[in-house]
Amino acid sequence: PKSAAGGTGLLWIEDGGMTPTQKQRRQRLLRHWLGTSAVFSAPFVLASAALVVAGSLAPSYAAATALLATGGVAALLYRHFRHIAELQDYVEALGAIGLPERGSPGQLPPPPSDRGGKLLATGLADVIVAASVERQKRRAELQAALNGNQAILSSLPDPLILLDEERRVVRMNPAAQAIFGDRLLNRDISSLLRNPTLTNAVDRVLAGGEEQVVTFPITGKIDRHMIARVVRLNEANLEGSVVLLTLHDVTGIKRAERMRADFVANASHELRTPLSS
Repeated sequence: PKSAAGGTGLLWIEDGGMTPTQKQRRQRLLRHWLGTSAVFSAPFVLASAALVVAGSLAPSYAAATALLATGGVAALLYRHFRHIAELQDYVEALGAIGLPERGSPGQLPPPPSDRGGKLLATGLADVIVAASVERQKRRAELQAALNGNQAILSSLPDPLILLDEERRVVRMNPAAQAIFGDRLLNRDISSLLRNPTLTNAVDRVLAGGEEQVVTFPITGKIDRHMIARVVRLNEANLEGSVVLLTLHDVTGIKRAERMRADFVANASHELRTPLSS
């Protein structure tokens, strides 16, 4: 191999164009290559030395034999370790690939050549490529499922809030953001919705209780009446969400009920007044 100053050194340890991690990995492979070559060459060297001691082989021939054996083993192992280095870089490049489109494995980098790799690692590159294609397909399917779930949550007309074990708000859908803005994100829900009925319902669910349905008011520029449904999720997601809080605005229903009550009261009063007079 060429020297490092020429652009390519042992196991392609280059001066430029390589990350520190890649250089450290190549240096470890270089040490393993030298050590493995010494181990595999040791029997030839010892056998040649034994023949020289026994007088069956001239020292010059023994030295030449040991040198050829050592060089052959080192050359064979060098091709193998260089192929391993290429495979490591290939796997690292695969990890840097972005999410593919749905139904497609995405654009994969070209696999390394099999120069010397088939001697000691038969089919290793093919297995890695096949596993990478399958991994990309799974990533595409998972991303499609996540996008679909996000689209469903975003289209729900009722506010939806996800909480973690500490009652902190992890995520809100657009309907919830339209009411509360982003003030609730990463904060305890009780910091803004100061309603004991709601917080007690959340605490009961977090403690392992069953689904809770409570009604509570929200005061502000526009007073609202909400029905909250608090449900514990079967499993926590990557964000740590464990509780689903859905809100249903019943302000219109409450207003209609109040208007009906006022109408009945007024009508009853008007009906009683002529009779009493």
